[in-house]
Amino acid sequence: MKSKKKMSGQFMMSEVILEGSLERPLPLSELVLPVVTTWASLEEDICTNAKICMNNLETLEKLQSALDPCRALIGEVKFSDKKKFSKYTFQLKQGKLVCFKDSKGTHQLHSWNVEDIVIYLGIDSRRSGGKSSHGLTFIVKGEKCVKGYFGRSLCFTSEIEMLKWASALLVAKHPEGILASFS
Repeated sequence: MKSKKKMSGQFMMSEVILEGSLERPLPLSELVLPVVTTWASLEEDICTNAKICMNNLETLEKLQSALDPCRALIGEVKFSDKKKFSKYTFQLKQGKLVCFKDSKGTHQLHSWNVEDIVIYLGIDSRRSGGKSSHGLTFIVKGEKCVKGYFGRSLCFTSEIEMLKWASALLVAKHPEGILASFS
């Protein structure tokens, strides 16, 4: 018999897809109906068991505690937009998530406006070489997903590193703050 967690106080809504592999806290400003209708455009294996959940604020509190606005975010990260992960240097700079081919950050490969991406915690479990509890996945609004895999994934060396990057990306996207935007 499953035990049920007692929940009290404030809650947040989350979108959960890929049978629970990916979770996205929904900002208060985002309406639920458009989120649910986007599931129709996803491949069946991605949206199977997709749901909107009410959760306590534990995830948001972890993200909030990991946030360090004084710290510049640049570092080596495993990245995948297909099946396997490869190491690249990433930087969050001036509202953009930038991917570099080299560790010195001189040969830019990709750049995404943070305001144009949708951020999920976790990694598509069909990708090899990444631990889902240490990763995040993002999609660019309006882009089709690569057949067989959902979005682009970043895999970090630890959960705290993932939380630092996720919180910085969310604050860049929602400058009013994590707790104010999502709970």
